[in-house]
Amino acid sequence: MVKSNNFIREHTGYFATLVVVVAATLILSLVTNGDGITGQFSLVDLAPKSFTFSVPDNVSLEEASFALDNSREDINILRTANVRTQFVEDALREAETAFEQENYVQVLHLTSLIEHIRKDAIELQDGNELLKRNIHAAEEEGVSMEGFPVMMQSIDEAIYELRLDEGHRLMFRAEAKLDEATRESSRLTRVALLSKNFVVRYWWQIILVLIILAILARPAYRKMHKKMLKRKVAKLKKQMAFNKEMIKSLQRRAFVDANMSTSTYKEKAAAYETKIAEIRHTIPVLEAEIAGKKIGVVKQKKGVIKIADKPGVKENNKKKSSKKK
Repeated sequence: MVKSNNFIREHTGYFATLVVVVAATLILSLVTNGDGITGQFSLVDLAPKSFTFSVPDNVSLEEASFALDNSREDINILRTANVRTQFVEDALREAETAFEQENYVQVLHLTSLIEHIRKDAIELQDGNELLKRNIHAAEEEGVSMEGFPVMMQSIDEAIYELRLDEGHRLMFRAEAKLDEATRESSRLTRVALLSKNFVVRYWWQIILVLIILAILARPAYRKMHKKMLKRKVAKLKKQMAFNKEMIKSLQRRAFVDANMSTSTYKEKAAAYETKIAEIRHTIPVLEAEIAGKKIGVVKQKKGVIKIADKPGVKENNKKKSSKKK
């Protein structure tokens, strides 16, 4: 038993190779000789999905011979159409072999396939030419052609190779893509046209609205600017109060608690006083702007700012006050 197991393990690779060789030989015989489990292999098995065949009532030598002649004409037409004819030529040779074997049904089946391929290929070519013209016309109208060159090249290759099912599928996708691109281009054109017509038709109303908005925007800006200035003044006042408190704190530390030297006190207090002076200079200017005064010459005397009206403003103010009287 042990010897048999060792024998199997030693020759496992050999058995596997033998199985592969037998399988390959069987497949090769099916392809070359046409003998298979279910019958003979035929090019009809590779026919397009759209191909159908029904056995005619009249199956005879004359009908088979006539069908072979028609298939030769179909192949000549396909050659003229500049497509690859290897498949249909192989189908014709298979039909001629079937004719010699007096299998006239198979002859009619194969010749019907050749006729179907000829009709479908020519129809695809015509549809492809029409599609190219439509694409060119759409491109001249400004439609985006992104992706179309690659798609059209794939359609040309499918038709040349007589891959008819793939050709129909690609053409359907290209036509759908062209319709979508055309609709989108038309929509954008209509939107642009409507926008242009709207401006042309209502130009004076648009100008009037813009003028009104400009008039309303100025008071709104002034109001917003005034609020911003008020917030800034309030912030500066808080800063000034804080600096004053800091000076008081320094005074307590220097003169009451005696834990700070006089020179240090003077140095730090001077810094806070400088900040207070800057704030005192700034607040009157901002408050004058909030009050709506036109600030002219600013006079400074002992840390106090005096807001002077611009030349001519004072006279206007006097005239206004005299009119009120």
